Amino acid sequence: MSSASQYQNASLLRRVGGIIYDSFLSISFIVVIAALTLFILQVNGLKNIQPDSTLSQVLFLYLLFLGFGFFSWFWTHGGQTLGMKVWKLKVLRLDNRPITFWDALARFGFALCLPIISQLWCLIDKQGLALHDRFSGTKLIYIPS
Repeated sequence: MSSASQYQNASLLRRVGGIIYDSFLSISFIVVIAALTLFILQVNGLKNIQPDSTLSQVLFLYLLFLGFGFFSWFWTHGGQTLGMKVWKLKVLRLDNRPITFWDALARFGFALCLPIISQLWCLIDKQGLALHDRFSGTKLIYIPS
C-alpha cells in the first residue's frame, strides 16, 4: 500500500456516510451494555432510577465512556471503525502515524462539543480537516481500493 501522504482527505459526504454507519453500530453496542447494566442494577434492588439522581449522572458518564471506548479502540488499532472501512476512510495523525490514546481522546471530545459545525468545517478548511481533526492533530483520509 502507498504512503498515507498520497491519499486525499475525506470528503464531507464520506465522513457523513461513515458517521451514519458507525452510529448504528455504536448505539447498538451502547444500548446492549446499558440494558445489561440496568438489568444488573434492578436485580440488586435499584428499580427506580431518577433522571436527576447521582446514579443517573454516573450512568450517563459510564455510557459516554463506553462510546469513547468503542471509537478509540478502533482508531488506535488500525485507524478504522467498521463504518470507516466500508466508506474507505482511515484516521491518522497529521504526520501520517497511527493515532494514540490521547489523540483519540482529543478527537472524540472535540467532535462531541460541536458535532455538526466540526464536520462542516472541512468545507472551509484549507487542508480539508474537520474542526475536531484540526484541534486533535489528526486527519481523516480516503483510501481508494
